Amino acid sequence: MILQLYDIKLKDDIPTLFKVKNFNIPDANFNTPSIVTTIVRDLFHTDTLADEFTYLLAFDNVMHPLGIFELSRGSVNLCLVSMSALLTGASSIILLHNHTSGDTSPSRADFKTAIRLKILGNVLEIPLLDFLIIGKDSYYSMQENNFRDTLN
Repeated sequence: MILQLYDIKLKDDIPTLFKVKNFNIPDANFNTPSIVTTIVRDLFHTDTLADEFTYLLAFDNVMHPLGIFELSRGSVNLCLVSMSALLTGASSIILLHNHTSGDTSPSRADFKTAIRLKILGNVLEIPLLDFLIIGKDSYYSMQENNFRDTLN
């Protein structure tokens, strides 16, 4: 399976998708946080990054990945999230964020971002399926850890 890494750039003042790189990954079903985390950790080596990064996985209506975006370094920008999801025609998204400390405990900012993305997803009709925090050897899934009311 090919997973496409995209970037968004202005072309004639219009936000446009640009293919950056193809990743050849095993045919994977992206239906568990563990699988999604493993794929992103392997592709971007999140366990060795010195900075915090945020990635967005966009899916069609049958959970096939449409592409992945490196959204930010340091903090998430909700404008980038919505633009990426809209340009790919996504039916749903998963947000992933690494913690360089290795501690996968969500911060107050992580929870606040998840709530804002849930609201934005509801408005755009592109639901946030999960917000995953990747550590060195572990991950935290908001969908799995009693944060369902925020994400559902």
